[in-house]
Amino acid sequence: MINLYQLTGYWGIPSPSPFCMKLETYMRMAGIPFRSINILDALVAPANRKAPKGKIPFIEYEGQTIGDSSLILEFLKKKFGNTIDSHLNSRENSEGLAIQRLFEDHYFWVIVYSRWLDKKGWAVTRPEFFNGLPPLIRQIVPFIRKAKMRKVLHINGIARHNEQDIYAMGIQDLDAFASLLENKPFIFGDKPSSFDAIAHGFLVNTMQVPFDLPIKRHALQIETLVSYCKRIEELYYKT
Repeated sequence: MINLYQLTGYWGIPSPSPFCMKLETYMRMAGIPFRSINILDALVAPANRKAPKGKIPFIEYEGQTIGDSSLILEFLKKKFGNTIDSHLNSRENSEGLAIQRLFEDHYFWVIVYSRWLDKKGWAVTRPEFFNGLPPLIRQIVPFIRKAKMRKVLHINGIARHNEQDIYAMGIQDLDAFASLLENKPFIFGDKPSSFDAIAHGFLVNTMQVPFDLPIKRHALQIETLVSYCKRIEELYYKT
């Protein structure tokens, strides 16, 4: 049995981290048994001390502790067999990697901005993420985390833009993926793949969070994306 350490679910979704969700969705798709061990906050939770990369998610399996969601995904594919990607050819795998990079290396930072630096997003994020902490810590930790996120986003470059441009970039990412998906059930046709698990984690963390922000409003207007997420949830989360 795999122990999957991930951020505690909020807002009716398994995890507010797209990277945690991609692993849970993949293991559900692949039929890999796992136990979800939820962590209230990665900064202060004792379990985080075991994280080999110093961040969430990570897994424990047969005495091994493995960090980084992409490395974990590769480990799972080798250990249990990557049957859900067996129908993909080399070109489709390359296209899937490009989609993965779109979500993980660009769109992710738009999501982070929306939760930590956008005033509307922070008004929701702060109480949800930190109200479970002891009172004294609750008065300090949120601002430490926010300052850290501001620095990270500035180094990354996304926070050097104004808010309108940041959300315009995120909307471009969503439109690009919707165009690639077209009206297919899954990215590469009638069968799901690990790349669908990745996309699902990011889309759910856009459309099913209680933020009244441009990327959410835009995503909910694209029926292709809405039905895509519902399809995956019906198949793998409600059976």
